[in-house]
Amino acid sequence: MRDMWVCNVLESLELEYRREEDWCGGNDKLGSTAETDHVSPLINKHLEQKEAFLKACTLARRNAEVFLKYIHRNNVSMPGVATHNRSTESQVKAILSELLQRENRVLHFWTMKKRRLDQCQQYVLFERHAKQAWKRTGSHSTASSSLDVLPGIPAIPMQCYRLCLS
Repeated sequence: MRDMWVCNVLESLELEYRREEDWCGGNDKLGSTAETDHVSPLINKHLEQKEAFLKACTLARRNAEVFLKYIHRNNVSMPGVATHNRSTESQVKAILSELLQRENRVLHFWTMKKRRLDQCQQYVLFERHAKQAWKRTGSHSTASSSLDVLPGIPAIPMQCYRLCLS
């Protein structure tokens, strides 16, 4: 019963980490003048979730190992029950194997989500610095403000991008 609960939790985590979201668009939701970094709290929460997840997986494995030791001790002290205990032992080992596979899948998707959050944070910081550099240059004349934008980076003029690279 408990193993099914753990499997359900692992499945929901896998689905959550697979889900695509636009964390970089959070600035639009906060307003264009928002100076707060909305991605850092998401990354911190993500790291906390991973730590809690790994602790829970370790606890589940330790409990299973203790149970397997109990079965082995029981087999030594009561040899007549060994046949029944072998089937229980194989069930526990099968559950442990499934949990390990699911744990690895969840960690894979966790890593992918972490990478996307890091990229989003880099984008948000780049956008913020580019806008600040654009404002500092005072180049708002029609001759110098090109409306060309970078693909995938709307609302950042090409001149500002070049300025940030130098």
